Amino acid sequence: MSDTPKVLPLLRSRRHGNGSTGLVQASMLIGPALTVIGLVLLIVGQTNPAYQTLLSNYSVRKKVLKGPTKEELGRSSWTLIHTMAANYPQTPTHDQQTQAKSFFTALGSLYPCPLCRDHFDRYIAVNPPDVSTREKLLLWTCEAHNEVNRRKGKRVFPCTVTALDKRWGDCGCDTKTLAMKRS
Repeated sequence: MSDTPKVLPLLRSRRHGNGSTGLVQASMLIGPALTVIGLVLLIVGQTNPAYQTLLSNYSVRKKVLKGPTKEELGRSSWTLIHTMAANYPQTPTHDQQTQAKSFFTALGSLYPCPLCRDHFDRYIAVNPPDVSTREKLLLWTCEAHNEVNRRKGKRVFPCTVTALDKRWGDCGCDTKTLAMKRS
């Protein structure tokens, strides 16, 4: 018995022109249904402000159902990486250092984009992440990201702790309150 749940159930049988029966999955109906809903919301939304909010949410939902693009995945991943480094402990414990190394190693072997995964895996093989302090990890993530930017012909970001803290330091997670609750 599989531990993987069925995400989208089979809905009904359908007769094909050759007499065979096929099964329709919910996923086959979601796209057309959202298109119809979107058109209705577009028409109604022009006159009703409440529906304008639904219309903007519709476009977000439609995009989410398609999955992220390579660029969206990259931006989201770098946001996580930089924010994690900016909020990494000043003096991490041995366990935190081990977990941080494992995180970056896992990215190099599990990242969804095969080309990006291969590039990152090669980068960390030559430039292993320095997880000994927050500042060193913060600078390492910046250099890793700049390596990607150079390869893609994009501008590089200044790798200074001050610039990186300003950009990534406050994730709005109120980490001081959380730390107090844990103690």
